[in-house]
Amino acid sequence: ARRGARSPQDYADCMAIMTEIGVIDLDLGTRLMRMSRFRNLLVHLYARVNDGEVHRVIREDLGDLERYLASVGRYLKAEI
Repeated sequence: ARRGARSPQDYADCMAIMTEIGVIDLDLGTRLMRMSRFRNLLVHLYARVNDGEVHRVIREDLGDLERYLASVGRYLKAEI
């Protein structure tokens, strides 16, 4: 809980906290929270996951990971 941040309740909440402390912007945080929940579906309820949804995430959402890395990099450079 560095910088006064609260402890996350789950994986998606980590993204909410990163948004709250300014590591990532709100749009990216929202998208990554959705991706985190989708990850939980894949891990725990994989039989219920629609193949089309997996394809859509791969096609449309993987760029968010690049944005995440860039945002974290900028944050770390500013903090160090």
